[in-house]
Amino acid sequence: MNETSGTLALDSVDGNPNATFTGGQVGQSGIISNGYAMTTTDDSLDLNTNLFNTTTDNVTLSFWTYSNSLVDTSYYWAADDLTSNDPECMLRYEGNTRIQCYSDGPALQFQYLSSGLIANVWQHWVIQWTNDGNGNATIWLNGTILTSDASVSITTTENTDALEFGQRTFGSGNSANFTLDEIGWWDRYLTPSEIQDLYNNGNGISYDPSPECNYQGGNWEITSYCQHSNTGFNISGNLTISSGGTLNLTNVTLNFNSTNQWIIFDNVANENKLILNEYSRIN
Repeated sequence: MNETSGTLALDSVDGNPNATFTGGQVGQSGIISNGYAMTTTDDSLDLNTNLFNTTTDNVTLSFWTYSNSLVDTSYYWAADDLTSNDPECMLRYEGNTRIQCYSDGPALQFQYLSSGLIANVWQHWVIQWTNDGNGNATIWLNGTILTSDASVSITTTENTDALEFGQRTFGSGNSANFTLDEIGWWDRYLTPSEIQDLYNNGNGISYDPSPECNYQGGNWEITSYCQHSNTGFNISGNLTISSGGTLNLTNVTLNFNSTNQWIIFDNVANENKLILNEYSRIN
């Protein structure tokens, strides 16, 4: 969200897809560097990505908001159904904070009605859900879980529009008067420690798509993505690659220093990986 002009918010990971500004003001003060300010019903940011009808079961959406004022019946983000024009999922303010998701029309599937949105302060939102119908939806605000329900899931089978910040694609409603910054989404659940990293005690942090691996000795647990090249690691304990973890090595040797050491893949259903590129090997 560091653009100062133009109509595109560039994807800092791989550029596909970029988001699209409509109206609003780019180059405004953000939680980190610049943000995008929306004040009228014509202002919006379209992610150009459908996060609800995907082949990926687990999804995490993270973003920061700064509400200049709390406008009744206003939409911070929404994804509308392209067949019925009804809302599928949304974060809106209507006397209180409302996060609601529906399935195949009017059937309410997930709902959070309470406090949350506050004016004149930066707030960090993380929303996690499954698209596979097996349950689990969790809402985080400022590094703390607002609500978590394992008995429901945010699942849609209709033709849902891309996620849009600031307004709905269809229907009526006011645009929220707020500034948006540091949007990220992942095709997995971020771990609590990763969410705390993004919150960073209220200061925020830009997502690093290619963090360096850092081994401190003893047992080593990989809980997110990291990469390393050209210098080896001498492992003195077990190597565990947990749910959502990926260890990506290029021209690296993993040396295990003694017998009875293990490489453990904890919960392989959640896409934990050990990637050995070029001349990487395990001793």
